[in-house]
Amino acid sequence: MAADRIPEGFQQTEVGVIPGDWDCLPISEIFDFKQGIQCPVENQYKIDRPDLKRFIRIVDLTQKDEPARYILDPGSSHHVDRDDLFMVRYGSPGLLGYGYKGVIANNLFRLVPKKKLVNQFYLHLLTQKRSEIIGVSGSSTMPAINFSTLRTLYLIAPSIAEQTAIAAALSDMDALIESLERLIGKKQAMKQGAMQELLTGKRRLAGFGAGKGMRRTEVGVVPGDWEVTTLANCCSLSKKRINPQSSEEVYKCVELEHISSETGRLIDISDTKNLKSLKAVFQKGDTLFGKLRPYLRKYLFAEFDGVCSTEIWVLKPNERIHDKWLYYVIQTDRIIDAANQSEGTKMPRADWALVSSTTIPLPQTLAEQRAIARTLSDMDAEIGQLEAQLAKYRRVKEGMMQELLTGKKRLV
Repeated sequence: MAADRIPEGFQQTEVGVIPGDWDCLPISEIFDFKQGIQCPVENQYKIDRPDLKRFIRIVDLTQKDEPARYILDPGSSHHVDRDDLFMVRYGSPGLLGYGYKGVIANNLFRLVPKKKLVNQFYLHLLTQKRSEIIGVSGSSTMPAINFSTLRTLYLIAPSIAEQTAIAAALSDMDALIESLERLIGKKQAMKQGAMQELLTGKRRLAGFGAGKGMRRTEVGVVPGDWEVTTLANCCSLSKKRINPQSSEEVYKCVELEHISSETGRLIDISDTKNLKSLKAVFQKGDTLFGKLRPYLRKYLFAEFDGVCSTEIWVLKPNERIHDKWLYYVIQTDRIIDAANQSEGTKMPRADWALVSSTTIPLPQTLAEQRAIARTLSDMDAEIGQLEAQLAKYRRVKEGMMQELLTGKKRLV
């Protein structure tokens, strides 16, 4: 940026235009790097004891439900406390850790402050700069941060008061986001529980099943007025195809990557303009199920007519099956487990003969199927609203980071 275009009170630096009272320093003047320690798996414990310390690994950052591991205390010089900041060096370079207490593994390194600073401020700043950090990593099969190159990365250094204020504002936003994420997780668990109960008849909705009792079947105990049948008796697999090159009409097109795993949400869409490969045809009310790598749990209820990848099954409910009930049934573990008995190793595909022969409990009336589907749809709608709110909060935080970490907005 030309000097005459720099706003008054700002300065041009290696990271761009920032307030004149901020410093811009290489990270080597702000932090030292201290790598973690190596500990063989056989020396790691799954239970805590007074003589052990939590052993913090990459998996603890990437999979929050991973059971903790513990090791013998290697000495206080290797400890990290909850306010310490550390980073992944190998595999997932640039991923940051904060809020942990224990000993970090050797593929992590601690950022040791060389001057007074607010670690939580640099947690947000370095998270924003992760793409730059990845850029100083090798391009091998196991990318790793080169310390010599990383030391040349420039960072802003506002006053301690401003670091504190920025960190507090962004951390408050993080707390709001995390609270909403927990609520969504709770609602998703409730929906899974409702599916398990409603689709097996363990719980009946008001107005259904009075005095009918239960009976034992090959799929477990089901209501006395339900039947047990195969998926093939509930729907058919459509074989209708079109060649986009020979069709003048342009169709909406759903590819596997357009469907979010496990949520049934359409996250993108394309059309058949300029496409060459054969496509499967679907209609509104059909259920789409990704047969390629079925463990990804990609399914979608069609809200419009269109076409899709031939790696997606198009399932059409028969006349005695409610369309949305079918959509929920194919999400059940019983169907997913059958789909995962796949052909192929690198690119497994579900076998329709096997999946369609899977037995399932079936409410005999469309009215009960409809009521079950409506209940689950209402739960999905609530989750969808919460997810939209979460996306909004994340956009707000992104905007806050852009404003606060460049000095466009000052809090002090």
